[in-house]
Amino acid sequence: MQGQPAHPGYSDRSSPWPVVAAVLVGCWTVAVTVGTQTGGWLTDQVLLGFGRDRFGWLWPVLGLATVVLAGTPALLLALLPRSGAVRATGRAWLIGALALGVLTVLRVVPPVHHEAYLAALAGAALLSALAVRWSARRWAYPGLIGSVRGPAPTGNSDTTRPEATGDGDTTRPAPTGNSDTTRPAATGNGDTTRPEAAGNAESVGRRVRQPDPVPLLAVAAGLALLLPWAWLGALGGLLETALALLAAAALGVLAATLLDAPFWSLFAVGRPPRPARLVLVGGLVAGVALLLLAAGTGQSGAQLPALLTVPPVGFALAALWAATWRPTADPATTDPATADPATPDPATASPATADPATTSPATASPATTSPATTSPATTSPATTSPATTSPATTSPATTSPATTSPATTSPATTSPATTSPATTSPATPGPATADPVEATRAGRTATGWLVGLAVLGPLAFTDPEEISLLLVGTRDIPFWVAAASGVGLAVAVVVAIGYAVLLARRTARTPNRRVAAVAAVVLLVAFAVVDLGPGQPGLYGERLFVVLRTQADLSGLPAAAPGRAGRDARAAEVYRRLVTTAEQSQGDLLRGLNRLRLDPVSYYLVNAVEVDGGPAVRAWLARRPEVARVLVSQRLRPLPAPAGQNRGTLPKPTGPQWNISQIGADRVWSQLRVTGTGIVVGSSDSGVDGTHPALRAGFRGGDDSWYDPWDDTRSPTDQGGHGTHTVGSAVGRDGIGVAPDAQWVGCVNLDRNLGSPAHYLDCLQFMLAPFPAGGDPFTDGRPERAPQVLTNSWGCPPIEGCDQRVLRPATAALDAAGIFVVAAAGNTGPWCASIDDPPAPYPDVLTVGAVDAQRRVAEFSSRGPVPGGSGKPDVLAPGVGVVSAMPGGTYAALDGTSMATPQVAGVVALMWSANPALVGDVTRTRQILRDTATVATPTYRSDSPSDACGTPSNVTGAGQVDAYAAVRAAQQ
Repeated sequence: MQGQPAHPGYSDRSSPWPVVAAVLVGCWTVAVTVGTQTGGWLTDQVLLGFGRDRFGWLWPVLGLATVVLAGTPALLLALLPRSGAVRATGRAWLIGALALGVLTVLRVVPPVHHEAYLAALAGAALLSALAVRWSARRWAYPGLIGSVRGPAPTGNSDTTRPEATGDGDTTRPAPTGNSDTTRPAATGNGDTTRPEAAGNAESVGRRVRQPDPVPLLAVAAGLALLLPWAWLGALGGLLETALALLAAAALGVLAATLLDAPFWSLFAVGRPPRPARLVLVGGLVAGVALLLLAAGTGQSGAQLPALLTVPPVGFALAALWAATWRPTADPATTDPATADPATPDPATASPATADPATTSPATASPATTSPATTSPATTSPATTSPATTSPATTSPATTSPATTSPATTSPATTSPATTSPATTSPATPGPATADPVEATRAGRTATGWLVGLAVLGPLAFTDPEEISLLLVGTRDIPFWVAAASGVGLAVAVVVAIGYAVLLARRTARTPNRRVAAVAAVVLLVAFAVVDLGPGQPGLYGERLFVVLRTQADLSGLPAAAPGRAGRDARAAEVYRRLVTTAEQSQGDLLRGLNRLRLDPVSYYLVNAVEVDGGPAVRAWLARRPEVARVLVSQRLRPLPAPAGQNRGTLPKPTGPQWNISQIGADRVWSQLRVTGTGIVVGSSDSGVDGTHPALRAGFRGGDDSWYDPWDDTRSPTDQGGHGTHTVGSAVGRDGIGVAPDAQWVGCVNLDRNLGSPAHYLDCLQFMLAPFPAGGDPFTDGRPERAPQVLTNSWGCPPIEGCDQRVLRPATAALDAAGIFVVAAAGNTGPWCASIDDPPAPYPDVLTVGAVDAQRRVAEFSSRGPVPGGSGKPDVLAPGVGVVSAMPGGTYAALDGTSMATPQVAGVVALMWSANPALVGDVTRTRQILRDTATVATPTYRSDSPSDACGTPSNVTGAGQVDAYAAVRAAQQ
């Protein structure tokens, strides 16, 4: 009966509900996967923003939830429906969900150890592929792909080609008999065997080809998907990139194992396969499976672009599998000028003569029709009983049906004298026939290449730690990752549509090997040109920050005279001791690092060295006797274009702002006639717009007042705006700064809102001993030019590579040199013990929290207690809606302890300007600020005693700073 499936019970044409159920399960799977992945990443970002540790259990729990929520309905689809395609859909999604659960567990590895994660990802993907392969043998699909020759089942059933082996491979037979060609014989499990020529003879009128073009087309498509990442992304370190390649290859193997021939065969009806069925339906099912695999690809953040760019690959894969099953003419062996027009193209044969839809499965099943001996133009169906098979008898002009008795089978009788040259001439071979084994191998290879290259972009060209909300304010990494994802999605859609049109149409032909190879080479060259041209060529891995055991002894400093001269003498002695200690203790280490070409950079404020290197170098360094510990020093990957400059929108202030009046600074100007003259404030931040009208006159000038270790700019500039705002609150004019006549110097330690221990030390060393542009901090430092007060509206969290102790020697040295260090408490309140990012917890810095206009502690202001017993924060200052300068001569109102901190630095500048003898007396100045502070109202996370943070002083410190009272006390 026409349209009857070869495997009874495998199709259910009586009800559409299995298909409806599959659609609903697919939508549910997409929603669950996208929701859990996005929610998990947002949770990580919220915890990071509040300065909290990552939940180690978060991703394993989310993975398990996805397995349960998405895997359960997929399991039901795999077991209950009678439709083979629906059951294959459920099985693919179930395996995808299980693989996602396994891969998600790997995110317990801290993001800072990215190389370890990538190695684990590669291993887990390969093991998962082996498990899928084993399960395929245990749970084989009925009706797997067999021979791709001859008519395939038509109609609308789920029937495909005859069954293959459990692992999806079709079987090869040995040559039989002495005839030139043999008709395919049916194996016991329904597989069809490949006809082989006896001796040296070739198949009559046809030849078996190697389907090499399909993998090459997959490589070309994968390289096209990589182009946006080569343009907008950047590679990490050498080991990191190599492991990303390995992990991508392993994921490609996993995808090729999951989406193998048995899967695609259930969506391939007709010969060639129907495009709507194979590409649209099969591609959609494959896309959902790839979505599940993409969700497990990469650390938290890296999987988000993969969720966009990888699923459309499923449609391209469907088209490529269609191409593996299609006969093709290879120009290398088929000459169109000599090809006999009597041999029609199976893809364009007349329906009247070669339409499988008009052939009864009972009389012309794929297992009993020989394409080698039957001319589509002249052959009528052979009459075959279900129990026996008779070869057709061929005459020169016509072929009549063979008459076969149930008990006997007559061999084919082909006379050389009566064989039509039009159909059997070796000189004019017809279209090549795809060998089922080679077709399966080509399809697997194509799947592995395409999926592997598709996931390589997010894996290799992004750093998951940089896909962060911390960098969303400007056109930084998250912006460019989103752009690359959007372009990658567009490329994937174009590739899918293009391949579907070019490869999956009934009249389409697979390009020959030469065309496919040229396409792959062109895309490879394009990838190299893009990466080396508009891209960011090179390797940009993290560096290592090596802290040595020996730190400078700063005890017993000689007593110095009060005031500026005494402070300068102490700074010079501290500088000398620090440099001497570093030079004496780093020699052997530096020689070894230089030998290995690890690009070492020495530091003296903390006796440390920053170097290139991965896990192996880190392990080697950690074993050296002079090394105390080795930290990972964050290095941001370069951007394809500048991040752009943040600007404000407020009008120019016309008088003292509310925060200036609230702390009494305007009264200091008008009543005490003190404005900060003679004091220099140093800023380590995103930079300073030196051309801003409120700041231009305050820049100290000279060749040692500006340092930019990020971009090596030679004059004050600022892209982010944060540094301009903070300097404006400290020394800005037009009513925005506390000490408007003080001078300022600047250094860029946070060009892109994520720093590193090395960059923070670059600026702190510059503040202790400024040096000219291009100078050596060890030999060209000028401690007598050090600013008296430092404002630091930053902290160094673990994501940047800092631990709790790393900057402690630096702040101790600055304190010993008589430089007053003011630091922001942080914006991770209202949780208790949230003052934890260096340098805020250190006892030798003055830590500042934030209040609003009602003198209430801001909810975001971080709180104590801190380890070691120091009371933190020390004091408070206005930090909500503070108006100050922004780049481009603009103004803006910002919130944060970053805004409060420079105001306290400005108060210190007023105090030391009012009493120059107090300069360098850090201890007494700190005590005056505490003693003169006014009461502030604490706020708490809840009314629970556990949220009281011990005592109110761990929330408010000594209270809000009072500039007028502090200056009056300093003058006494």
